Amino acid sequence: MATVLSHPVRQQHSSMTCSSVFNFHNHFGFGLWPQVIRTTSLKIAKSSFSAVNGSSTMYTPYEWAFAKRCSLSLTIPTNNIRSYIHMNIINITLCFGSFILIALMQSAFNNVSAKYLENPYRWFCWYREMLIFLVGSSVCNQMITATACRPIEILYDLRYISMFMFSISQFFRLSSNKHWTTRARLLLLSPNLREPRPSEEKEEQTLERIQLCPSLAAGFPHFASGIWRNWGRDTFISLRGLLLLTGRYEEARYLILSYGGCLRHGLIPNLLADGKVARYNARDSVWWWLYSISNYTNSVPDGYEILSDKVSRLYPTHDSPAQVAGAHDQLLYDVIHEVLLRHLQLLSFRERGAGHSLDSNMNDEGFNNQIGVDSKTGFVFGGNRWNCGTWMDKMGSSEKASNKGHPATPRDGSAIELIALCRTTVSWLIHMNKENYYPYDSVETSSGTSGKTKLLLTDWLNRIDENFEKEFWIDESNSSQFVNRKQIYKDTINSTLQWTNYQLRPNFLIAAVIVWLALKQVETILLGKYGIKTLDPSDYNYVGDYVNDDDSYDFKRAHGFNYHNGPE
Repeated sequence: MATVLSHPVRQQHSSMTCSSVFNFHNHFGFGLWPQVIRTTSLKIAKSSFSAVNGSSTMYTPYEWAFAKRCSLSLTIPTNNIRSYIHMNIINITLCFGSFILIALMQSAFNNVSAKYLENPYRWFCWYREMLIFLVGSSVCNQMITATACRPIEILYDLRYISMFMFSISQFFRLSSNKHWTTRARLLLLSPNLREPRPSEEKEEQTLERIQLCPSLAAGFPHFASGIWRNWGRDTFISLRGLLLLTGRYEEARYLILSYGGCLRHGLIPNLLADGKVARYNARDSVWWWLYSISNYTNSVPDGYEILSDKVSRLYPTHDSPAQVAGAHDQLLYDVIHEVLLRHLQLLSFRERGAGHSLDSNMNDEGFNNQIGVDSKTGFVFGGNRWNCGTWMDKMGSSEKASNKGHPATPRDGSAIELIALCRTTVSWLIHMNKENYYPYDSVETSSGTSGKTKLLLTDWLNRIDENFEKEFWIDESNSSQFVNRKQIYKDTINSTLQWTNYQLRPNFLIAAVIVWLALKQVETILLGKYGIKTLDPSDYNYVGDYVNDDDSYDFKRAHGFNYHNGPE
C-alpha cells in the first residue's frame, strides 16, 4: 500500500466519545471523489435524466466519452451534449466561479476573517454550507429545464454540473460522519512533553483537548479515513522518505512518540484504529518503528534528544485498561528497552476480540501470536502458519477454491528482513550507548528455573553476524529436497511449511542495505517490466496476474490469493 502524507489533522484521545467534528485535511482527498461521484451519479441518472433528455438518438464519440466519464448508463440518451470540450469549459468555469463567489461572500458577511484564516476547519464548514446552497440552485435549474420545451442548450448542460455538485455535497456529508473522524486520529501525546509540542484547541461541542498533529494515510481512497487510515507498518516504512528527507522533523517526532505510546506485547499496532481496538498482529511494525527512530537520530540535528522524550503509554502493561494522556509517562529509551525485553522473554498472546467479528476469514489458530529471539542465532522469530505477520499479509477468502483461512504467505519463523532490521537496531543502540544517549548495554531476562540471564547487545549483534550467511545462503552443495534455486538467500528459516524457507522473494533487498548482500539475482530473476516480482517466477506458487475478484476454483488465484506470490 502506498503511504500518503496529509496536512495536520485534528486528533484526540482514543477514549473520547464520538464527535461530529469533520476532519477536513483527513477526508478532503481528491482520490475519494471518483468513487462517491460514480455511485451517486448513477442513482441520479436513473431517477431523473431519462425524463429530461427525451427520446433516444444515435451517440457521437463525444457523447459516449462523456457518458463513460460521468459513469452514466449508456442506455440514457445524452443527445443534448454536443461537445465534450464545450462541457469541460462549462464545468471549469462554473466551479471556479462558485468558489470565487463564496470567497467574496465570506469577506462581505464576516468582519473577523482572521479567525477563519487561523482555523481552516471553520472555512471549510462555511464552504460546505455554500456548496449545498449552490446545489439547491442547480437543482432548481434542472427542474425548470425538465419542464421547458427545448430551451437554450447550455441550460440542459447544467443538469450534469448539478449532478457533479450534488455528488460533492454527498461526499462532504459522508466525510463528516462521526464514526469516521474519531477513529482516524492518533493518540494524544503526553502533556509533559518538552517543547516543541503540537498546537492544541478545544473541540467545540465536547470541549475535549485536540492536538493538531500530522497523520500518514496508508493510501487513497480505501485507506484514507476511519479505522483504515493509520497503519504502523506503512507509516514507518514511509517516514524517512516523507518526513525526514524533506526536513519535517517535528511531524516525524510526533508520529514516533504517538505510536510508541501504543506499545503492547512488545509490539506497536499494525492497524491503529482508535487505539482501543488496535490490532497487534504484525511482527514487523515495531522493527520498522525502531529503524525510523535510528534514522531520526542520524538525520535530525541533536536527534538523539528524542530518546529522552516522554511517551504517554496507553497500555503500560499487557492487561491494563486504557490510560489518559500523561497518566503513565515513560522515556522513549525505556520503551525501546521494553521492546527488546519482551522479544527475549518469548512472549505468546491471543488477539483481543478474536473471532469472526474481528476477522471473518482467519482460522481460529491465526489469532494466536508469538514473538521471540533464538538464543543460539540471535534471530527474531514468531507467528504460525495460520497468520501473516509481515507486509505479505494476504489472507485467503474463497470458500469455492477452499483457500479461505489459508494465508498466502504466512512467513512464520524468522523472516529475512526482520533479521536485518533487528541487526541494524542493535548496532545503532550499541552506538547510542557508547555516546551516553541510551543507558542500556544489555537486556536482562528472568525465568522461574534458570534465574536471570543477561545478554549484552554486542553479543546479540555477534550472534546474528556469525549465523546469517550460514543459515540463509543456499549454496551449490545444499541437497535439501525443498531447494528450487541455488545461489540465493532464503526468504525465511524455521517456517512451519519448510518449502517456503527456500523461496526467492524481494525481501532480502532490505537485508542487502544492511548486510551487503549481492543484488545480481534481483536484476536477472525478479526485475520485471513494471517493478520487482514478489516471488521467483520458477516457483511452483508463482502466479503473475493478480485479479482480486477472481471467483474461480483455483486455490492459488481465487479472490486474489496470489497478491504476494508473483505480481510486480
